[in-house]
Amino acid sequence: FNLQSNRFGNFAGVALLIFSAVISNANKDAFLWQRSWKFYVGVAAPCVVALLIANIVTTYTGLKKPERVSSSIECCYQNTGIATSV
Repeated sequence: FNLQSNRFGNFAGVALLIFSAVISNANKDAFLWQRSWKFYVGVAAPCVVALLIANIVTTYTGLKKPERVSSSIECCYQNTGIATSV
């Protein structure tokens, strides 16, 4: 059951990513790939900064490596995914 749930979760994440990219490119006047580099830096910066902060804090508090990865994923990616899907 766990393996199937993990695969389904991975599929759902990839499908959300593809769906978001397709919808973002639906408007012919504003293609996603025609933006300047500042746009991409601005979009990526919150995730990268949160990932760095989460890793520093969890390392400082003495969590084991798997717990650090889980905390970092929760801080950076899952919250962003929830915001994208809502």
